[in-house]
Amino acid sequence: MIVHQSYAQRFLKKVREGSLTYPLLLSGPQGIGKRSSVIQLAREIWCEADSTKQGCECSSCYQIRQNTFPDLTILTPEGGQNYGVDVIRKLIGTITDMPTYGSVRLVVIDSVEAMTNEASNAFLKCLEEPPSHIRFLLLTSNMSEVIPTIRSRCGLVPFDKLPFDFVRKLVLTLTQDESTVDTYVRMGAGSAGRSLRYAINNTLMVRDQVLTILENSSKKQILRCFSALEDTDASPELLFDLLEQLAGDLIKVAVGAGTLTHADQKDTLKALAQTKDLAFWYSWYHEIESIMRSNGAPKLQIKYLISQLAKSV
Repeated sequence: MIVHQSYAQRFLKKVREGSLTYPLLLSGPQGIGKRSSVIQLAREIWCEADSTKQGCECSSCYQIRQNTFPDLTILTPEGGQNYGVDVIRKLIGTITDMPTYGSVRLVVIDSVEAMTNEASNAFLKCLEEPPSHIRFLLLTSNMSEVIPTIRSRCGLVPFDKLPFDFVRKLVLTLTQDESTVDTYVRMGAGSAGRSLRYAINNTLMVRDQVLTILENSSKKQILRCFSALEDTDASPELLFDLLEQLAGDLIKVAVGAGTLTHADQKDTLKALAQTKDLAFWYSWYHEIESIMRSNGAPKLQIKYLISQLAKSV
């Protein structure tokens, strides 16, 4: 059951009832229930036992869980890459097929902002005049990256950030360490998925290694610490998240305003903020944001960020 998303659920209920047929664009941070809501919608449409319980073993629910149900198509970018035009043309070539069960087919495109310009242009005509049996559900975690012509052809369905206490209860199922739970929840910024991923990967241990890099006062020490960090299992995406959060916290400390994500390290952050001027931390933060939006090699980009830090000492 999807909770704390009552506004979005009203739209999806209308899709299930057949009273809403135009494409929907579901937006909000990763890990707040967009994809889960779509899966739940599919189960409610096709469950043979007419059950809303998780783990139903009817043939339809089993196939939906395995992503093999013939009337449910879910596209996900492979390996974090963009959707190329060939992928979209292949999709368009299949949507004229009539449903196997019932009267509708759901077509879900996760991370719709990952379409290339050519792919987006190929998709627009189909989105504008879809076959009567097709229900398009587009998902995005970055609305600003979705091209205006796609946004304008969809009903916008925002998903809310999840309440702190709700996410906290979920994180407590993974760790009983009260000293870390609240930090993991703040790091998730309303996303249960992100908070749980941070807790599973013991991200605060990696965070402490990153802080060690930032605390070092010599170029040689910074690069040595970074080499040690490269030897851990930390993913580039996790490191980018940490660097962005810490840079944001350093700016907040420097200007004396805002709630810190890593409030448990307030004293360390305060000392760090004083080692460089505010302009440096602003520049470093925007550099991180810019790199996160690009499609370059993650490890090389992180090494570049650390080298920028080393040059400043």
